[in-house]
Parts: sequence; C-alpha cells; structure tokens
Amino acid sequence: SSDLLGKSFVSPVADYRLSVYKYYLNFYDTLYVDGEPHLEMDFKPKRRGENTFKGKILVNINSFAVRSIEASLSDNVNIGFVHDISFQHDYFPVANFDTSANTQPAWVPQREKLKIKFTSSFVKDAKLIGKKTKSYKNYFVNKAFADTVFSAYKSTEINEEAYKKDENFWEEMRHDTLQKT
Repeated sequence: SSDLLGKSFVSPVADYRLSVYKYYLNFYDTLYVDGEPHLEMDFKPKRRGENTFKGKILVNINSFAVRSIEASLSDNVNIGFVHDISFQHDYFPVANFDTSANTQPAWVPQREKLKIKFTSSFVKDAKLIGKKTKSYKNYFVNKAFADTVFSAYKSTEINEEAYKKDENFWEEMRHDTLQKT
C-alpha cells in the first residue's frame, strides 16, 4: 500500500491486488507502443468505500512490464476536502549495463502526472485544482562508476556561472516543455 494525503491506499499492482481489485482484459485488441505489443486492462475495486482506485493499466505482452497506469479515486472514497485525485505514470525500458548475464531491460519511470481537485465546505462552489508533472531521463542501470565519484570526503563545488543561465540555455536543456495553465 502507499500513502496519499495521510491515507493508506492499495496499489492496483500490489502483490495482494487480486483480493482488492477486479481486472478486465480486452483480449481482442492489441496496442503497439514503440513497436512492442501491449494489452490494456481496466481495473476497479471489488468493494465500495475502500481506499482504492479505478482506471487502466497498459502491459507489455513480451516482458509483462507495466507500460503505463492511469487511475483516479474509486467512488465513495472520503478524503475530507479532496473531491478527486487522478494520476498517470508512464514507464520505459532502459538497457542494463550488467553484461555478465542475459539481463532484461529495467522499466523505469518516464513521466508522472498528478491532479488533485480540492473543494471547500465553507464557500459554495469553491474549487482548487493542483497539478504536478515530473519527467525523467538519462537513466543508468548497473553502470560502474569510479570510486572517486561518491567519495565521502569530496566537497561540492558550484561554478560561479551556474546561476547565470539564460532562457535559451533552459529551452535547450529541458527535456520536456513547460505548460502554461
């Protein structure tokens, strides 16, 4: 389980998920993402009122890895001032640097989106929507580093020019575009 706003929730990919969720698999539709076949599964809680989610999971047929999860709060979940929570997590395979064995790629987070709709019991029709997006890149799995890289006695040095970057620098270095809301 995982905590969300101080409440414990059961993940749809938890080890004991089958005791909490119902899954519906569409055997007739194969989706191709980056040339790889995937199946989509819908899920919903078995019982009402539990701290669970409803949504869908995209699973890679060849590796059984989770490619993405889209979920929102299931019906009748009570978190006080929160009207709804939804999220999307996307994953992608990264090559493993361990060449000693026939290792599979590691599936790591690529993008995480979270949206929370808050309501107020004091002001009628007052709503606040919070959004957060995180994206990741440049993963290294089992890559060897020199011992000096993580030396306990090495001090951090900050270049004087580090804080003087213009907007062009950030546009070039940013791997995902900023969105205006």
